[in-house]
Amino acid sequence: FSAKLCSINSVRFHREMEEWKGKCSQMSVWDYLCNWRSFLLPYPNLISLRENARYFAECGAIHVLEEINHWSNAGGAYNDLLCYLSGIVLWNPYIGEEEYFNHIKEFLMAYYGKGWREIAECMRIEYAETSENCILCMDENVDDSRRFYREYMPYAYQTIKPNNALSKLAEHYKELMALLDRAEALA
Repeated sequence: FSAKLCSINSVRFHREMEEWKGKCSQMSVWDYLCNWRSFLLPYPNLISLRENARYFAECGAIHVLEEINHWSNAGGAYNDLLCYLSGIVLWNPYIGEEEYFNHIKEFLMAYYGKGWREIAECMRIEYAETSENCILCMDENVDDSRRFYREYMPYAYQTIKPNNALSKLAEHYKELMALLDRAEALA
């Protein structure tokens, strides 16, 4: 939330958190770990998860609710990993980068077995193509005609809106699918 990369987060949410920090010594935070308006699409936040947990702690947060609908695959392909990492960063928001990435590697190896490297490569591509973008938990990433959130009906192969934060990632669709097929074959 404090990163200058995302003007919405660094201007609006960072400012609000700093104002609350000045008004109280403790606070509770409700953080969304997926995009609730396009919840089947990737939501690359494994890196910012650690950074945000640290930021919340520095702001005096004593309660953090990390909300994700694990059972519905909301938030992309790595929900189990995201839930696991949430527990780690909430337990220790000051975890070092090397230890954090070791947890990711250990999880991938245990969860995906012999196909873990292909999944890791999917993640690398995802972050390489989205790291310069501001992705929010309520972005409308796909073209649809709904006017209200409750009208949203996800379906396969929805068109990603032009100039969206995920547009460059979508260009790697065939490569990502091949990696996922190899991971599945190795499982």
